[in-house]
Amino acid sequence: MLCWLVATTTLAAQDQSSVTFDDVRLVFSGASYGFPAPDDEQRFVFVVLDGVEVYQADRRMRANNLVVVLARTESNPADDDEPTPFLGNRRVVELFMDGNVSLEEADEQVANAEAAYLDNVTGELTLLEGHLRGDNETTPLILRFHRMKALSDGRREIAGLTFTTCDYDHAHWGIETDWALLEQTPDGRVLSTGPSIAQAGDVPLLWWPGTRINIDSARLPIEGFEFGSSSRFGTELRSLWSADMSHTAQSVTGLFGHTPERMKAELEFEVSYLSDRGLFLQPTIDYETEDSFGKFFVSYINDSASTDDSTPPGALPGTMPSRVPVDSRYRIDLEHRTRLDETKTIDIEVSKISDRNYLNEYYESEFREGKEQETYINYRDVEDNEAFQVLARIRANDFQEQVEYLPSIDRRVLAESTGETLFGEGFISTRDNLSYIRYRPDDDALVLSDDNADGVFDLADDSFFYPDSFEQLRIGRGAQIDFPIDLDNGDRVLLNGNADVTYFSKSNGHGATVRTSVGGALQWARTYSGVDDSAQDDFWNIEGLRHIVEPYLRYENRFHLSRSPDELAPPYRRTMGSFDVDGNSGLPGQSVLYNPNGLSGPIPIDEINELSRQNVLTAGLRDRIQTHQNGEVVTILDTEIMVPFYFNPGRDNDGTKYDVNIQDDDDDNFFNPSNGADGRPTSEVEGNIYIDSIWTPGANTPWLRNASANWQASIDPNNGTYRESYLNFRTDIDEEHSFFIANNKGRNVFNFLTVGTQWELNNKWSAAVFVQRDLRLNEEASMGFILRQRAHRWLIDIEFSRERNDTVNNNNRDEDRITVSFRPAALEEGDLLENISSRVR
Repeated sequence: MLCWLVATTTLAAQDQSSVTFDDVRLVFSGASYGFPAPDDEQRFVFVVLDGVEVYQADRRMRANNLVVVLARTESNPADDDEPTPFLGNRRVVELFMDGNVSLEEADEQVANAEAAYLDNVTGELTLLEGHLRGDNETTPLILRFHRMKALSDGRREIAGLTFTTCDYDHAHWGIETDWALLEQTPDGRVLSTGPSIAQAGDVPLLWWPGTRINIDSARLPIEGFEFGSSSRFGTELRSLWSADMSHTAQSVTGLFGHTPERMKAELEFEVSYLSDRGLFLQPTIDYETEDSFGKFFVSYINDSASTDDSTPPGALPGTMPSRVPVDSRYRIDLEHRTRLDETKTIDIEVSKISDRNYLNEYYESEFREGKEQETYINYRDVEDNEAFQVLARIRANDFQEQVEYLPSIDRRVLAESTGETLFGEGFISTRDNLSYIRYRPDDDALVLSDDNADGVFDLADDSFFYPDSFEQLRIGRGAQIDFPIDLDNGDRVLLNGNADVTYFSKSNGHGATVRTSVGGALQWARTYSGVDDSAQDDFWNIEGLRHIVEPYLRYENRFHLSRSPDELAPPYRRTMGSFDVDGNSGLPGQSVLYNPNGLSGPIPIDEINELSRQNVLTAGLRDRIQTHQNGEVVTILDTEIMVPFYFNPGRDNDGTKYDVNIQDDDDDNFFNPSNGADGRPTSEVEGNIYIDSIWTPGANTPWLRNASANWQASIDPNNGTYRESYLNFRTDIDEEHSFFIANNKGRNVFNFLTVGTQWELNNKWSAAVFVQRDLRLNEEASMGFILRQRAHRWLIDIEFSRERNDTVNNNNRDEDRITVSFRPAALEEGDLLENISSRVR
């Protein structure tokens, strides 16, 4: 006993002591003492007070107090004469820690736990009342637990869990669950939970059946929610959630006999309540394996409305709102790609929509700017310069005019060298095609036919018909030879010859036929450049200038074509819009499609196999100005101008053949093709001038340092008027203010001027305001105000906006919106002006 007291006093007198017990090392500076275990004389108890650190392999723990139970090792039998029996070569059996316990192990960090218990025989570590911190790429994810048991295989069993991004003692929000499992995966630590409740403060918001999230990734379980009011949808409550679905996806693939080595799947789920419409559900799964990736997307709503408020697809101002044909409205999209090996790839896309206006009503931006909805499977084998492709495409939506390939088989060989010839080395490219094509028109495509051939449709004089479907087998071979020639003076010349032979099983009035085509092209280009090192300007941030000018001319002539497109497919006038005909037309409730341009032509089966005669000279110029900024070469002005000249303008110049005025000339608030279509044929040699210019000055002044301007335009050179023009300018006035202005217009169709500004009120608040005016009708098209607060771990946006609705009763169907949205600040903050510009026309 005397020896034990002496040893204890000695340890307490040291500034810092270190003791190693088998695989556990203790470092402490407070008081310590030890004694034999009362119930087992072969074991010893060691106690440390007032601060201790425990090291075990890669694990490091800290606490205020510690109790260790030690046992003798077989190599160290009992020795009653040992002066310090509790400090001999022992092994740790059990370890207790309490008081501000912390743990660091690999990427794992536990802080502020009340107590910890280590069973060193089984390797299980249990912590009570603490929180585990997962620092991912963007923000910490904090797991507050009642009990966490670290198993010897690396998994963590958790009871009484609340996880959140808020590190306040009383979190602003959290998701609470009774049990969870945390396990290490190749992609990070994945948390699987039982049934959960999302809450703001202590207020429950939403019950969730369970989730899987990767606490080391940038995805968070809640990605935002908003509430507000809209005259279009009523009261809106929207929420967006995400979860890791890798384990579930791997289990599903296992049911089909395939378990990939690596399976990563993320679920994003939008749940929204729209008081005037119903409950809107939209789950999306993005998945990836070692050889494939894709996305599965579904949305559904049991729509209680009788009509859609958005403009029907393709309709013009003055048309009636579209009727909702079904209550259960949905959308299903699947995009998938599998790489079979280094050369072979399979692409699959499936798109099914419940009705023709669903996309426009609930996905308006995608409807205006997105790609065509398609359903197909495509196999490709590309090796070196050879490519083999099989495409099968069907029409899944009855209301779409979609070409079906049943199937189309292609083999292409690119740039096979001819060896040296009279014109130097040439390169031959060939294409062989076998395809069975079926055109199925819109099932409701009742077409207004111009029986009077006067170029103007009239509901009274002209008739209606349903276009027929059309099927055709094609077998063809095409070849092209190119001779690139670089002359000694710097000119670049390209000689081109092409030919095509295709068999058609059916044509327009000719039965089975063979089309032959022969053409050629000659292109010249040259690059002129000059450098002025003396050009220096601090204001414009210029350190030398380089001017690059690349003029080019291209002459193309398909001088032989045995069958024109009109002879290969039945002619029918392409539809451009829709309107509901009133009872006087004899077609109540029918959706009638019309073409105010009056352009006749073949059924638009595809553009790949249809050739037409052409004889055109295209002149173009690309002009670039470059300088050095911050040690790098940058292009401050990049402009390209192109204009075609047609030698047979009446045949080839479709771009200026008609100038259509689609305004409602009789002011009856209903568009009638007979009084709204002003066709005037032209036969001008010059085609439209196309301009694309980008200016990014990067000057040393707040107004122009981050400024950018872009202008894209199509201009009729014969009268100097534009066909289309898209001009926008964006700049940061200073660190706290931004500004943009845009003018987008299409002649006789639209002309919108949009102005917006954003400014920082202080380090927590910012605001933006925008106004968009329809210059053609001289009225506001939309306007809005957004106020943003950067709260703790959150971005809170408050928006007030109004958007004109282009339906027959414009005055009282404008959409007013008031919304308050919450998004975790971990997500990319984005820019308020960018948010505005992405929503306006």
